Amino acid sequence: GKIFFYAMAAIAVAILINGFYQKIKTIFAGKAMKEDRNLNIKDRIMTVLTFGILQKKIKEKKSGGIAHLLVFVGFITLWIVTNIVAIQEYVFKTVHFFQGSFYKVVSFAAEIGGLLLLIGVISFSVRRYLLKSKSLDNTQNDWIQLVFLALFVVTGFMLEAFRMAATNHIESFAPIGAALAHLVSYMTIEDLTNAHRVLWWFHGILTFVFIALIPYTKFAHILLSPLTMYFRSERARGQLSTPYSLLALMEAEAEGKEVDEEDFVAGVFTYDDFSWKTLLDSEACTSCGRCHVVCPAQNTDKPLSPKFLMLDIRAMAGKENRDEVYEHISPDVLWACTSCNACVEECPVLIEHVDTIVDMRRALLQSNM
Repeated sequence: GKIFFYAMAAIAVAILINGFYQKIKTIFAGKAMKEDRNLNIKDRIMTVLTFGILQKKIKEKKSGGIAHLLVFVGFITLWIVTNIVAIQEYVFKTVHFFQGSFYKVVSFAAEIGGLLLLIGVISFSVRRYLLKSKSLDNTQNDWIQLVFLALFVVTGFMLEAFRMAATNHIESFAPIGAALAHLVSYMTIEDLTNAHRVLWWFHGILTFVFIALIPYTKFAHILLSPLTMYFRSERARGQLSTPYSLLALMEAEAEGKEVDEEDFVAGVFTYDDFSWKTLLDSEACTSCGRCHVVCPAQNTDKPLSPKFLMLDIRAMAGKENRDEVYEHISPDVLWACTSCNACVEECPVLIEHVDTIVDMRRALLQSNM
């Protein structure tokens, strides 16, 4: 059993690492930017803390923001509790710190964390599938995230219940597990033990499948979104990106220096011309639809949706004819943009849609000359 357990853990982690390696490899193969996005490191770290940990943008929208906050707090709480248990089990085997009042506090925290997570998942499900918010679409694998998170919580509570009922030790400081233990108390000790064993393996396999799937589902934003926040532009809102310095070109020519024309190419002609930041943005997009709702082009029945533009760029990475950029993205979509930056202002993970659109327009202008 232990060999199988550790083998599954190793395979899951290997798939996770490979998945993110492939994503990072694709992203940073994108075109270099003229802007240095490594300046003011302290400010950039504060941006990640403000928008990532404290969720400044997410909390602005109460309906989805509160649900996301519940899931975030619940998930982090359960993750911390799981690590405490793992440290006791595998690191400090002879020093039993996970007992007494500390055990009671951690167990209660796990109950609250699980409850918050479950409420958040239910809220998301109602908003997505019953209320059908116009900012959301159900064409992707969003249901996978909701099902996984709900199963994590439910199986965790049931494992508590079977353990308490089998040992006849009801822990009042874990009220949900205790209540469920009373419900299954009619079962025999043998049945409770067998049920606990089967559910324990199911919970474990569920965990490893979750870990392996992270890079291939919306869960990827857990690691990618902080990167979009860290590497955000420090330009003033509305100030366009500059693909090259015309002054530098004129000075080089005046001094008789040889100029590499590649340094002064502007625009996206093929997939490889997308900047690494655009590719990162497309991978980090959670398709929450906030940009979609506020976009004036979308609200006047134009073909542009900042959300679907990012998703189309992401999808391009896996297509054979990805270099035919404008077969995947219609020029009409790009010319519908008013460059108002409402999408950028609304995005909770600080994606820069307008920079991408303007860069693609530059290529279209040159193609039409």
